[in-house]
Amino acid sequence: MKVQLIQQNLQEYATYLQSMDSFDQGYLWQVMDGFIENWDIEELDFRQMFDKCFQSDQSLRLWKRENYFPKEMMLQLIDVERETMRSIFKDLLNEDKDLNLRVNRFIHHIDQMLQIVQRNDMKASTHFHGDLRFVFAYLAFCYPEKYPLYDGFNFSQFLIKVEARNVPKSHDPNIFKNLMKATRTLLLKDESVLTEIDKINKSYGLNSEHMNLWVTDFYNFVATGQGRHQDL
Repeated sequence: MKVQLIQQNLQEYATYLQSMDSFDQGYLWQVMDGFIENWDIEELDFRQMFDKCFQSDQSLRLWKRENYFPKEMMLQLIDVERETMRSIFKDLLNEDKDLNLRVNRFIHHIDQMLQIVQRNDMKASTHFHGDLRFVFAYLAFCYPEKYPLYDGFNFSQFLIKVEARNVPKSHDPNIFKNLMKATRTLLLKDESVLTEIDKINKSYGLNSEHMNLWVTDFYNFVATGQGRHQDL
């Protein structure tokens, strides 16, 4: 990535934030706060705990749209074997292990769980986690200081626009994590962006500690122009 191009885009981003009439992505802060309040990997009723983590009318757009319902499918998988799913999540969230291996194992194991569900429900054609959006929601909400939210297409477009040397042809969680960490460092050095972020945080009552949600918003802004990105 070219630092100069990221810095130029940060200047444009600050102007965009300053001119915005409303901040439509504020629901993500609400979802993250609700998740953090309810998430407990050791909770006896793992299904109920997971369900509570994603309970908000305003956050429905994250996990339930037409032909897209990853939360409902995950609850079905948990119903198949609660303790197996608990172990699968523990492995995904184990920061002592390589991120790519964790993510790949997570997808592999829930693929296997889906096959069990399909024996009784042939309409269960997907678990909606293959594009990694919701996988990174778990990672970002459990480790808000480490992970932004993920959109594979927009991430690729972002890399193209900042003239990255290599644009991954497939999902690569490690590359995403590392390049977003570098992007976050540059964002935190831009006083004009931080000033606008602080104003919006105060105006909308957003948790100022969730800086990686701003990193998410920024790379989507660069990818799409003027911040018109689809719901994650």
